[in-house]
Amino acid sequence: MDECWDDDPSLGAPAVSNSYDSGSYFHNGGQGGGGGGGGGGYGGGGGGYNNRDRDFNRGGPNRRGPRGDGGRFGGGGGGPESCYGKSTRKSFQVQSRNIPRIIGRQGCNIKRIRYESRADVDIDDNNPGNGQSTITLAGEPENVQKAEDAILEIINSDGGGGRSGGGPGSGGGGGGFRGDNRQRDFSFDSPRPRQVEAYQQQQQPVVREKSPEIIDWDALNKQCDAARQEQWGKCPQLVKHFYQEQPEVANMSPDEVAAFRLASNNIVVDRTFKDEGKPSEPIPNPCQTFEQAFHGWPELLEEIRKAGFVKPSPIQAQAWPVLLKGEDMIGIAQTGTGKTLAFLLPAFIHIDGQPVPRGQRGGPNVLVMAPTRELALQIEKEVQKYQFKGIKAICLYGGGDRRQQIKKVGEGVEIIICTPGRLNDLVSANVIDITSITYLVLDEADRMLDMGFEPQ
Repeated sequence: MDECWDDDPSLGAPAVSNSYDSGSYFHNGGQGGGGGGGGGGYGGGGGGYNNRDRDFNRGGPNRRGPRGDGGRFGGGGGGPESCYGKSTRKSFQVQSRNIPRIIGRQGCNIKRIRYESRADVDIDDNNPGNGQSTITLAGEPENVQKAEDAILEIINSDGGGGRSGGGPGSGGGGGGFRGDNRQRDFSFDSPRPRQVEAYQQQQQPVVREKSPEIIDWDALNKQCDAARQEQWGKCPQLVKHFYQEQPEVANMSPDEVAAFRLASNNIVVDRTFKDEGKPSEPIPNPCQTFEQAFHGWPELLEEIRKAGFVKPSPIQAQAWPVLLKGEDMIGIAQTGTGKTLAFLLPAFIHIDGQPVPRGQRGGPNVLVMAPTRELALQIEKEVQKYQFKGIKAICLYGGGDRRQQIKKVGEGVEIIICTPGRLNDLVSANVIDITSITYLVLDEADRMLDMGFEPQ
């Protein structure tokens, strides 16, 4: 039974079409058919029937008329469209090879078309046999037309011929034209730019890149060593060895040294960096009294006597001979065992024993870095207890008076006790020149690494 708005059997639904042309439009019929080849339908705005989506669009007071056959060169549909809810639906086919261009990279083209036209765009690419894909547009007529124009613009952007079809609109039909080759929709034959580019590349001579040169690492290492020696050669003369080992210390037997270290909280010593195949340099024997370490500096012995110390602590007994010889050392000991004095007294001797006068050194000689300002202030307090040859020290830390700290540094100091952040700040501001530093102490270095101060 035909579905209709009245009971007149002569005004039934049109016959359902089982096929359609590859470029034809499915839309509602309009008033005023075009001439030549039977274009759009005639009669008042009755609703057309789409054989793909079975969608009835119902019209106004006039009745539906029969559809004209689609002509190849015929005129398109004519007069004003009459549809329910002012919505239209069009379907047309394009070659499947154009679908990727219509969609765009990551869907950029299809998203833009949908956003700008405000029309629904559906692409059906499930016809692999005939090489054609169906595009369905739905929405208000002007929105559908915008989407259609945008798709045609993308397809014809290669420079091929185009097609324009008469859609629903006012006035007599604008004719539709399609290229003679029915297998190429919306495009004529044209040379492909990629094929031309590939042909041009084939005609060009192949230039082979030169193989990379083999790097002579031995020569580069020699150049690096020579540059390093030249750099250090420009530095002023530096004295690091000040230790005068007493006979009673030098003549200690290995058993006596081992017994003393065992009695002093089991002191353990070893070389960190060892050369394979070469014997390691012997580690200095520990000193058992202050005089064995500082017999050449009576001023220091007097300061030690004023402090009330009786004998060196384990870390001091082993560290002083090593540091006075100018060697690098890693010392591990419990808190409160005299680690500060272990590196401080050799620092005093290092400052006083340089051949370059203090006023010509260009800055401080000793840098003591601590992880926190509390520890830095504690070290400064310990340094202030000992007076030796007029050596001055300053503590630099964040949260203090920066201007006052800069002023004291400008007046001249030999020892800087600082935290990493404030040191980095003043070095960046060219207040401190670290090239004059010849004695470096990292107090609680493991804690600084745990706190993330490795870059500083």
